[in-house]
Amino acid sequence: MKTPFAKRSGRFLIASFALALALIPEKGRGLDLTSSVIAGGGGSSTDGGNVTMDATMGQAAAGENLSSGQFSMQVGFWFTAIPGLVANVSTRLPVGTDDNVLIEGFIVQGPAGSAKKIIVRAIGPSLLPFGITDALANPTLEIHDASNAIVASNDDWRVTQPGGLITADQSADIAASGLAPSNDLESAIIANLAPGSYTAVVRGLGNTVGTGVVDAFDLSASSPAQLANIATRGLIQPGDKLMIAGFIIQNGPVQTVVRAIGPSLSAFGITNALADTTLQLTDGNGALVVENDDWKIRTDGSSQQAELEATGLQPTNDLEAAFVTTLQPGQYTAQVRGKPETTGIGVVQVYFLQ
Repeated sequence: MKTPFAKRSGRFLIASFALALALIPEKGRGLDLTSSVIAGGGGSSTDGGNVTMDATMGQAAAGENLSSGQFSMQVGFWFTAIPGLVANVSTRLPVGTDDNVLIEGFIVQGPAGSAKKIIVRAIGPSLLPFGITDALANPTLEIHDASNAIVASNDDWRVTQPGGLITADQSADIAASGLAPSNDLESAIIANLAPGSYTAVVRGLGNTVGTGVVDAFDLSASSPAQLANIATRGLIQPGDKLMIAGFIIQNGPVQTVVRAIGPSLSAFGITNALADTTLQLTDGNGALVVENDDWKIRTDGSSQQAELEATGLQPTNDLEAAFVTTLQPGQYTAQVRGKPETTGIGVVQVYFLQ
């Protein structure tokens, strides 16, 4: 059965938003989506990219488990029913080897027996026309569950690699989704995910390096399961090497908490944690929606401490940035920098609440 044009067209526009990439704007400027990307965020782990995401009610932390050699992120959230739909999450960063692979964590939340059908993609060579000269030539993709088991993997999207959640050839379904990568060397997986924590891990084939994008799109808007959180960790640097988490909200408003974590990572053995973080949220037109430096105080000098503490998601260090806001349907990017233009490991977390 052919996909209705309106449906396919909508997915194409979402995909275009996720891939419309060129230059990241200078500090203090909004992200111009006519020439820029949903971008940023990378992950690392001491064993070359093995990551666990633990969705723990009432808790929020991020750290590295040095004894097991695995980077773990414990993400807490309070969730009832999201009136809006989180339709896409996306991150971009230079993909390295070992500790510097690109990792995007996300959480599926929903009732027992529900599932969220998504397509996850690893994009590299098709970034070249957007001026990304160091685009990853041949990305590979893995999806890990909360126990760190690989539940799906792919190298080239037209060639299915059965195993785990993948039981049959997927190339026709990927093409029919309207979200197939534009280059055959790029990777894609369609998966029906039960509620839980997952990570998408992107590497270069043969330990090659370069800039890559990992994104996830919702293919089951009517499902009671929802994408409830994204969290990405990576090396934040000055200029266009900032960290950005991108996401799309559809259908209705979503209350959102966004955090930029840095100095509190030192307690988990991160010796080069970002000492001070700043945070900006821009909309699909590149306009600034809200920004923050130190989480207890808004930019106008008023206090937002009580409001954030009411969510239970306040940062543990006063120099970390955060805000809580209700977002209308649209495209958004959360941009994290070091203050003042410093370099270090940081984490960006986006929580979708009701």
